[in-house]
Amino acid sequence: LRPFVGPIVWGGVIATAAYPLFVGFRERLLGGRNAVAATLFTLIALALLLAPTIELGQSMFESAGRLAAQLQSGDFNVPAPPARVQEWPLIGEPLYAAWHLASVNLQEALSAAAPQLKQLATWLLGAAAGVGADILKFVFAIVLSGVFLANAETVVAVLQRRALRLVGDQGADFAHLAGSTVRGVAQGVLGVAFIQGFAAGIGMLVMGIPAAGLWALLVLVL
Repeated sequence: LRPFVGPIVWGGVIATAAYPLFVGFRERLLGGRNAVAATLFTLIALALLLAPTIELGQSMFESAGRLAAQLQSGDFNVPAPPARVQEWPLIGEPLYAAWHLASVNLQEALSAAAPQLKQLATWLLGAAAGVGADILKFVFAIVLSGVFLANAETVVAVLQRRALRLVGDQGADFAHLAGSTVRGVAQGVLGVAFIQGFAAGIGMLVMGIPAAGLWALLVLVL
Protein backbone atom coordinates (compact mmCIF):
# COMPACT_ATOMS: atom_id res chain seq x y z
CA LEU A 1 0.00 0.00 0.00
CA ARG A 2 2.91 2.37 0.62
CA PRO A 3 3.32 3.58 -3.01
CA PHE A 4 -0.33 4.66 -3.05
CA VAL A 5 -0.35 6.63 0.20
CA GLY A 6 1.31 9.73 -1.27
CA PRO A 7 -0.93 10.00 -4.36
CA ILE A 8 -4.05 9.42 -2.25
CA VAL A 9 -3.06 12.19 0.15
CA TRP A 10 -2.18 14.52 -2.74
CA GLY A 11 -5.47 13.67 -4.43
CA GLY A 12 -7.30 14.67 -1.25
CA VAL A 13 -5.32 17.91 -0.97
CA ILE A 14 -6.01 18.84 -4.61
CA ALA A 15 -9.71 18.03 -4.29
CA THR A 16 -10.04 19.98 -1.03
CA ALA A 17 -8.24 23.03 -2.43
CA ALA A 18 -10.16 22.99 -5.72
CA TYR A 19 -13.62 22.27 -4.31
CA PRO A 20 -14.97 25.89 -4.22
CA LEU A 21 -13.74 26.47 -7.77
CA PHE A 22 -15.17 23.12 -8.82
CA VAL A 23 -18.60 23.95 -7.38
CA GLY A 24 -18.71 27.30 -9.20
CA PHE A 25 -17.59 25.63 -12.43
CA ARG A 26 -20.22 22.90 -12.06
CA GLU A 27 -23.16 25.15 -11.16
CA ARG A 28 -22.51 28.14 -13.43
CA LEU A 29 -21.23 26.47 -16.57
CA LEU A 30 -22.50 22.90 -16.50
CA GLY A 31 -25.89 23.21 -14.85
CA GLY A 32 -24.96 21.04 -11.87
CA ARG A 33 -23.78 18.04 -13.89
CA ASN A 34 -21.40 16.55 -11.36
CA ALA A 35 -19.78 13.75 -13.37
CA VAL A 36 -19.16 15.99 -16.38
CA ALA A 37 -17.63 18.70 -14.18
CA ALA A 38 -15.33 16.20 -12.44
CA THR A 39 -14.22 14.73 -15.78
CA LEU A 40 -13.47 18.15 -17.28
CA PHE A 41 -11.62 19.22 -14.11
CA THR A 42 -9.45 16.10 -14.30
CA LEU A 43 -8.65 16.61 -17.98
CA ILE A 44 -7.79 20.30 -17.50
CA ALA A 45 -5.55 19.54 -14.51
CA LEU A 46 -3.78 16.75 -16.42
CA ALA A 47 -3.22 19.10 -19.36
CA LEU A 48 -1.73 21.75 -17.06
CA LEU A 49 0.67 19.17 -15.64
CA LEU A 50 1.58 17.17 -18.75
CA ALA A 51 1.71 19.82 -21.50
CA PRO A 52 4.75 21.73 -20.14
CA THR A 53 6.37 18.47 -19.04
CA ILE A 54 6.13 16.92 -22.51
CA GLU A 55 7.20 20.16 -24.22
CA LEU A 56 10.21 20.57 -21.94
CA GLY A 57 11.18 16.92 -22.35
CA GLN A 58 11.11 17.22 -26.14
CA SER A 59 13.13 20.44 -26.00
CA MET A 60 15.77 18.86 -23.74
CA PHE A 61 15.96 15.77 -25.98
CA GLU A 62 16.44 17.88 -29.11
CA SER A 63 19.07 20.06 -27.40
CA ALA A 64 20.98 17.00 -26.21
CA GLY A 65 20.88 15.57 -29.73
CA ARG A 66 22.24 18.77 -31.24
CA LEU A 67 25.01 18.94 -28.62
CA ALA A 68 26.01 15.31 -29.27
CA ALA A 69 26.10 15.94 -33.03
CA GLN A 70 28.26 19.04 -32.57
CA LEU A 71 30.68 17.17 -30.29
CA GLN A 72 31.02 14.32 -32.79
CA SER A 73 31.59 16.66 -35.75
CA GLY A 74 33.97 18.95 -33.86
CA ASP A 75 31.78 21.99 -34.45
CA PHE A 76 31.27 22.61 -30.73
CA ASN A 77 33.55 25.38 -29.45
CA VAL A 78 34.06 26.60 -25.91
CA PRO A 79 34.85 30.33 -25.70
CA ALA A 80 38.02 31.36 -23.87
CA PRO A 81 37.52 32.31 -20.21
CA PRO A 82 37.71 35.99 -19.18
CA ALA A 83 40.88 36.87 -17.32
CA ARG A 84 38.91 38.06 -14.28
CA VAL A 85 37.89 34.44 -13.55
CA GLN A 86 41.40 33.92 -12.14
CA GLU A 87 40.65 36.54 -9.49
CA TRP A 88 37.68 34.65 -8.04
CA PRO A 89 38.44 33.40 -4.51
CA LEU A 90 39.16 29.70 -3.96
CA ILE A 91 37.87 28.38 -7.29
CA GLY A 92 39.29 31.00 -9.65
CA GLU A 93 42.61 29.38 -10.59
CA PRO A 94 41.41 25.76 -11.09
CA LEU A 95 38.26 26.92 -12.88
CA TYR A 96 40.27 29.15 -15.21
CA ALA A 97 42.70 26.32 -15.99
CA ALA A 98 39.92 23.82 -16.75
CA TRP A 99 37.96 26.36 -18.80
CA HIS A 100 41.06 27.39 -20.77
CA LEU A 101 41.91 23.76 -21.53
CA ALA A 102 38.36 23.17 -22.79
CA SER A 103 38.61 26.23 -25.05
CA VAL A 104 41.85 25.06 -26.70
CA ASN A 105 41.49 21.26 -26.53
CA LEU A 106 37.98 20.10 -25.68
CA GLN A 107 38.78 16.41 -26.22
CA GLU A 108 41.61 16.48 -23.65
CA ALA A 109 39.43 18.42 -21.18
CA LEU A 110 36.64 15.86 -21.49
CA SER A 111 39.10 13.00 -21.03
CA ALA A 112 40.52 14.63 -17.90
CA ALA A 113 37.05 15.11 -16.45
CA ALA A 114 35.72 11.67 -17.47
CA PRO A 115 35.27 10.28 -13.90
CA GLN A 116 33.39 13.38 -12.76
CA LEU A 117 31.28 13.43 -15.95
CA LYS A 118 30.38 9.76 -15.43
CA GLN A 119 29.24 10.49 -11.86
CA LEU A 120 27.26 13.51 -13.10
CA ALA A 121 25.60 11.46 -15.84
CA THR A 122 24.64 8.76 -13.34
CA TRP A 123 23.17 11.38 -11.01
CA LEU A 124 21.26 13.05 -13.87
CA LEU A 125 19.78 9.72 -14.99
CA GLY A 126 18.70 8.94 -11.44
CA ALA A 127 17.19 12.41 -11.03
CA ALA A 128 15.33 12.09 -14.33
CA ALA A 129 13.94 8.72 -13.29
CA GLY A 130 12.81 10.22 -9.98
CA VAL A 131 11.09 13.11 -11.74
CA GLY A 132 9.36 10.67 -14.07
CA ALA A 133 8.07 8.64 -11.13
CA ASP A 134 6.85 11.79 -9.37
CA ILE A 135 4.99 12.89 -12.51
CA LEU A 136 3.25 9.50 -12.69
CA LYS A 137 2.28 9.84 -9.03
CA PHE A 138 0.81 13.29 -9.67
CA VAL A 139 -1.13 11.97 -12.67
CA PHE A 140 -2.61 9.31 -10.39
CA ALA A 141 -3.28 11.94 -7.70
CA ILE A 142 -5.10 14.21 -10.17
CA VAL A 143 -7.29 11.33 -11.35
CA LEU A 144 -8.07 10.49 -7.71
CA SER A 145 -8.91 14.13 -6.99
CA GLY A 146 -11.47 14.00 -9.81
CA VAL A 147 -13.00 10.90 -8.22
CA PHE A 148 -13.09 12.64 -4.82
CA LEU A 149 -14.74 15.73 -6.32
CA ALA A 150 -17.35 13.65 -8.15
CA ASN A 151 -18.28 12.07 -4.79
CA ALA A 152 -17.51 15.06 -2.57
CA GLU A 153 -20.67 14.97 -0.44
CA THR A 154 -20.26 11.25 0.29
CA VAL A 155 -16.54 11.64 1.08
CA VAL A 156 -17.21 14.56 3.46
CA ALA A 157 -19.97 12.62 5.23
CA VAL A 158 -17.66 9.63 5.73
CA LEU A 159 -14.86 11.83 7.06
CA GLN A 160 -17.20 13.60 9.46
CA ARG A 161 -18.48 10.28 10.83
CA ARG A 162 -14.90 9.09 11.35
CA ALA A 163 -14.01 12.39 13.03
CA LEU A 164 -17.02 12.04 15.36
CA ARG A 165 -15.82 8.58 16.42
CA LEU A 166 -12.26 9.83 16.96
CA VAL A 167 -12.82 13.09 18.88
CA GLY A 168 -16.47 13.06 19.90
CA ASP A 169 -18.97 15.90 19.45
CA GLN A 170 -16.38 18.26 18.01
CA GLY A 171 -15.55 15.86 15.20
CA ALA A 172 -17.54 17.75 12.55
CA ASP A 173 -15.88 21.03 13.54
CA PHE A 174 -12.44 19.42 13.37
CA ALA A 175 -13.18 18.01 9.91
CA HIS A 176 -14.35 21.42 8.71
CA LEU A 177 -11.27 23.10 10.22
CA ALA A 178 -8.96 20.56 8.56
CA GLY A 179 -10.58 21.22 5.18
CA SER A 180 -10.32 25.00 5.62
CA THR A 181 -6.67 24.72 6.66
CA VAL A 182 -5.73 22.55 3.68
CA ARG A 183 -7.63 24.88 1.33
CA GLY A 184 -6.03 28.02 2.78
CA VAL A 185 -2.48 26.67 2.64
CA ALA A 186 -2.92 25.23 -0.86
CA GLN A 187 -4.40 28.45 -2.21
CA GLY A 188 -1.57 30.41 -0.61
CA VAL A 189 1.01 28.14 -2.24
CA LEU A 190 -0.74 28.43 -5.61
CA GLY A 191 -0.98 32.19 -5.23
CA VAL A 192 2.76 32.45 -4.65
CA ALA A 193 3.35 30.08 -7.59
CA PHE A 194 1.30 32.30 -9.92
CA ILE A 195 3.24 35.38 -8.79
CA GLN A 196 6.58 33.60 -9.26
CA GLY A 197 5.60 32.23 -12.67
CA PHE A 198 4.33 35.63 -13.85
CA ALA A 199 7.46 37.44 -12.60
CA ALA A 200 9.74 34.82 -14.18
CA GLY A 201 7.87 35.09 -17.49
CA ILE A 202 8.18 38.89 -17.54
CA GLY A 203 11.90 38.66 -16.75
CA MET A 204 12.50 36.11 -19.50
CA LEU A 205 10.56 38.21 -22.02
CA VAL A 206 12.64 41.27 -21.13
CA MET A 207 15.87 39.29 -21.54
CA GLY A 208 14.71 37.77 -24.84
CA ILE A 209 14.85 34.14 -23.69
CA PRO A 210 13.14 31.77 -26.17
CA ALA A 211 9.91 30.02 -25.10
CA ALA A 212 9.43 32.37 -22.14
CA GLY A 213 5.80 31.31 -21.75
CA LEU A 214 6.75 27.63 -21.47
CA TRP A 215 9.44 28.37 -18.88
CA ALA A 216 7.03 30.56 -16.88
CA LEU A 217 4.44 27.76 -16.89
CA LEU A 218 7.12 25.32 -15.75
CA VAL A 219 8.06 27.69 -12.89
CA LEU A 220 4.40 27.79 -11.87
CA VAL A 221 4.04 24.00 -11.95
CA LEU A 222 7.25 23.39 -10.00
